[in-house]
Amino acid sequence: MKKYLFLFIFISLTFCAQNSNLRKFILTAIPWEFKNCGSENDPMVVTAITLDAVPEKSVSDDITIVGVSNVHDKIIQARIDVFLQNVKITSLNQPFVQEADPGDQWIFKYGSFIPNIAPTGRYTIKFTFLNSSQLQLACASLEMDL
Repeated sequence: MKKYLFLFIFISLTFCAQNSNLRKFILTAIPWEFKNCGSENDPMVVTAITLDAVPEKSVSDDITIVGVSNVHDKIIQARIDVFLQNVKITSLNQPFVQEADPGDQWIFKYGSFIPNIAPTGRYTIKFTFLNSSQLQLACASLEMDL
């Protein structure tokens, strides 16, 4: 009986919470749909992307990208390109050093903040991971509507 009561309370809080902070507390690490934008021969592959909260304006959010390596190489940089309805609006190169052997998992965390003045529309964030020769090791993109 206690198990069912707990389940009922959890479901009620999840679906009926009016406070967005409460929803963010309950719904942590939201798996997010993404596309691998590299080739099938990329040396590394993104396997999962999660967000700490549903994207909304004026709220900080953390994006976590998990990948696996097929070769021995070293990621030295993440290039982050942001598009609004297929028009590039910003590009950022962020240092990220992670050496991986075949079968190793790697994790990249990116903190984002969407200002309140951001236009409404469909955003695409493209993450490209590069080695010291500036060759693409992996690429993934995610979309969100604001």
